[in-house]
Amino acid sequence: MSRDTTLSSLAMLKVHIDSGKDYLEYLRPFVIHSLSRCEENAPISDSKVSEEIKEFFGLEIPPRTTQILLQRLAKDGILQKKHGRFVVTGELPSTTSLLQEKTDAERKINATSKNLVSFAKEQYERELNDDDAFEAITLFLSKFSVSCLKSFLRGTALPNHLDAKDWKLVLVSKFIEHIEQTAPTHFENFILLVKGHMLANALLCPDLDFSSKSYNGVSFYLDTPILLKLLGLDGAINKQATIELISQLTSLGATVHFFSHTLEELVNTIKSSSDYIDSQEGRGSIVYEARKSSLRKSDLILIAENSRESLENLGISYKPTPSYSTKYQIDEQKFEEILNKEVLYNNPKARAVDVNSVRSIFAIRKGTQPNKIENCKGALITSNSGFASAAFEYGKKIENSPEVSSVITDFSISNIAWLKAPLGAPLLPQREVMAFAYATARPTDDFLHKVLAEADKLEAAGKINPRDHQLLRSSYHAQQALKDLTLGEEDSLNEKSILRALEIAENEIKQEETEKLLNEQDQHKSTLKELEKNKLRISSIQKNMYWEAHKDSKILVNFIYALCILAIALGTTRGLSPQLSKIIPDTYTYFVLLISSTSLIFGFSLKGIKQSIHSKYHNYLFKKRCRSLEIPIEENSVIIEEMT
Repeated sequence: MSRDTTLSSLAMLKVHIDSGKDYLEYLRPFVIHSLSRCEENAPISDSKVSEEIKEFFGLEIPPRTTQILLQRLAKDGILQKKHGRFVVTGELPSTTSLLQEKTDAERKINATSKNLVSFAKEQYERELNDDDAFEAITLFLSKFSVSCLKSFLRGTALPNHLDAKDWKLVLVSKFIEHIEQTAPTHFENFILLVKGHMLANALLCPDLDFSSKSYNGVSFYLDTPILLKLLGLDGAINKQATIELISQLTSLGATVHFFSHTLEELVNTIKSSSDYIDSQEGRGSIVYEARKSSLRKSDLILIAENSRESLENLGISYKPTPSYSTKYQIDEQKFEEILNKEVLYNNPKARAVDVNSVRSIFAIRKGTQPNKIENCKGALITSNSGFASAAFEYGKKIENSPEVSSVITDFSISNIAWLKAPLGAPLLPQREVMAFAYATARPTDDFLHKVLAEADKLEAAGKINPRDHQLLRSSYHAQQALKDLTLGEEDSLNEKSILRALEIAENEIKQEETEKLLNEQDQHKSTLKELEKNKLRISSIQKNMYWEAHKDSKILVNFIYALCILAIALGTTRGLSPQLSKIIPDTYTYFVLLISSTSLIFGFSLKGIKQSIHSKYHNYLFKKRCRSLEIPIEENSVIIEEMT
C-alpha cells in the first residue's frame, strides 16, 4: 500500500446527495471489490475485508463498520452467513467503474503531488520525491480528524505511522495558499481530498446514518478562542471559517451561545493583549494579528468593550453561567488533574475558566448521559484539542458518560455538521482547510522564543544591530518571513536565514511605507478634486443666485424709478393746467424742485441714483440668500455691476 493509493481512495469518496443513501453505502464498492479478491468459497470476516480495503485502497476502516456492509450484502442475496462466517453465494456486481474512478483519481493526485514537489524546490530549495510529497499531504489531511466521540471508532481513516514533522505541515500549508491564488484546478483537487477525508471520517461511525438530520434542541457554547476568531482577532480567514460553521449549526436547528464567564475572560484577554501591542515582549495571535492589521491599543480596547454586542450581531447570544448545584457538580479536583496532563497553562485563571465551562455543560445536561450529539442538550466548542481530550477522558472515567464529551473541537463538529448537509455548506471544507493552513504557517510562540535566542547571540557577536533585534522581536514582517524561510524548523534558524528574513522585512516595510505614502497622496489628490468639485458646485449656485438677485433687484428699482419719473412729470405739468393744480398737491412740486436742485448742486442724476440703489440692493439680496443656504461669502465682498 502506498500513500498515493490512500489519497486516490479519498478522492473517490464523492457525495451523491440525490441518491438517498446513507454514508456507509459509499463504502459498498470498496467492500465488493475486496470480496472479488478473495478466494472462491473462502469464509469471509469483517476483519478480513477491512484488511483487504487497507491493502488495496489504503483506508483503515474499522471491522465494525465493515460488518454492517456485509450484513447488507447478505440481505441483498450476495452473501450468506454460515457458522458465523460470510461466504459469497450470489454474483458480485462489476467494479469496473470503481477501477476507472481509481485511475482518474490517481491522475489528479499525481498532478497535485508533482506540483508540491516543484513548489518545494522553487520556493524553499527543498528536494522532495513523490513519496515525500504524498506523505506530507497525508500528514496534513490527518489533522482533520474527529475526536472525543466514542461512536467514532478511530480519529481518522488514514494510516498511522506518519513522519509527523512540522515543516511538512508548514510546507503543505504554504502550498495550499499558493495554489488557491494561482492554480484553481489544483486547489479544487486538493479540496476534493479534504471532502473525501471528511466522508471517510463518516465511515468511522457505523451508526451515523441513524442520527437525526438536525440539531434541534441542542445548544452549543463557544470557548474564548472561538470567540476571538469571530471578532477577527485570529485572522480574517479563521473568522470566515468560524462564521461558516456557526451558519451551518444554526441552519441545522442548533442555538449558539457564550457563557458570561467566557465573555469576562474574552474581554480581559483582549485588554491584556492591548498592553503589549507596542511592546517588544508582545506575543500571541492577538498581538500578531493586531500588528499585521495596524490596530492600536485603543482599537483593541474598543473591540473588547463592544465584544458582547458584536457577537450578538452575529447571532450568538449571551447566557449567564449556570449556578452551582451539588446535584450536578463535577469533581473539579479530579478534572484539573486530567486537564493538567493534556494542557500546559501559563495562566491559572485560564484553567479555572475551562473547569467552569465543563461544570456548566454538566449542569445544562442535568445528569443525562447522551449517546450522540443530537440529544446531548449542550456542548462546548473549542479549538483546543487537549482541552477537548481531557473533558472526554473525565466524562469516560469519572462521570460514566463515555459517549459524547462535554467539549468538542471545532473541526469535529464542522465535519459532522457538514456530513448532515454538504450542499448546505459547500464552502465549509474549503474554509476549514484555509484556516488550518493559515494557522500552521503563522509563527508560534515557541518558534519566536527560539528566534529571539538566536537573535541575542547574533547581536552579542555584532552580526545584527539593535534595530534588527527589535524587528525580530516585534515586526510581524520579520517573524513571518523567518517562518516562511525555515518552514518552522529549528535547525534552519541560523545567521543566514535571520539576515535574509531581516532583508525581506526591511523591503516589505519600505514597500508598505511607500504604498502608504502613495495612498496618502492619492487621498490628497482625491480631496483636492472633491474640493474643486465642491467649489464649482458652490460657484454655480452663487452664479444662479447672483443673477436671480440681479433680476429681482432690477424689477424693484425700475418700479421705484418709474414712480419717480411719473412724479417728476406730474410736478412739471402741474403749473400748465389749473385743473391739474387742483388735483396734484404742492408736495410733487417741491419734490421736483428738490431733485432738480440736488442734481444742479451735487451733479447727481436720477439715473445714477437708480444704478446706485440697484447695486446696493442687489448686493443685499445676494448676501442674504447665500447666508440662508450657508454658502460661504466674504462679508466685505462687493458686487461689481456692469454699467448698462
